[in-house]
Amino acid sequence: MMEYLNYSFIQNAIISAILVSIACGIIGALVLTNRLVAMVGGITHAAYGGLGISLYFGISTMLSTLAFVIACAILIAYLSKNYKNQDAVIGVVWAFGMSVGILLSDLSPNSNSVVFSYLFGAILAVERFDILIMIIADIAFILMAFVFYRQLIGVSVDSEFCKANGVNANLIYYMLIIASAICIVISLRVVGMVLILALLCIPSYISSMFCTRLSSMMVVSVILSLMFCLGGLVLSIAYELSSGACIILLACFCFFLAYLFKIFKKI
Repeated sequence: MMEYLNYSFIQNAIISAILVSIACGIIGALVLTNRLVAMVGGITHAAYGGLGISLYFGISTMLSTLAFVIACAILIAYLSKNYKNQDAVIGVVWAFGMSVGILLSDLSPNSNSVVFSYLFGAILAVERFDILIMIIADIAFILMAFVFYRQLIGVSVDSEFCKANGVNANLIYYMLIIASAICIVISLRVVGMVLILALLCIPSYISSMFCTRLSSMMVVSVILSLMFCLGGLVLSIAYELSSGACIILLACFCFFLAYLFKIFKKI
């Protein structure tokens, strides 16, 4: 296996696995503590619209998907905050993004292989430009976690109490939604649109079983994400399997082990 490390696409895959693990560890813990899993699920599937736009107009997939997903995320966040039926809002934006993506993909020639790689992940196809965007996003997420750490905890516990004490809860809320959207887009190449929600949630679920502090959850989630990404990458290369599925299946297996451990510990 060591000889594979000489290939540039393997080096890019390892670097991207590390960077995506940092992003998913930090943002996943915040999504879980703020009970935003359903909303992030809707944003994830709406990303298909950005992919369709890039295929139809021949522009950068990363940039078009990023712009489209952030717009959808802000729309979902605004409508969810101002209207009672949050599930309906998520469902409509989810369907809208998917419909736009499917139609524009149908109108774009030779789009099947590209669509497949973004739906199910292709970590070995990560390019230098993708890595640059991941580095910028990771720096932004780490700064956000350090600078707004207390506000993020406060809003996750009681946003109304935070508002009464002068915290701009709306700013924190929108910032978290936009950060989630960016995290989804930079992770698409690693595990794919279908499985990204699992990489955001499973490491955070496991860490929440053993950690009580948000900072500890973030650190443990990053470590677990890295284990799953690198472990899945090794399995996919060794057995010539889909990298995204290997990463998420490994994460699911560890989740069940952790769950069983907690059950037997209580007995």
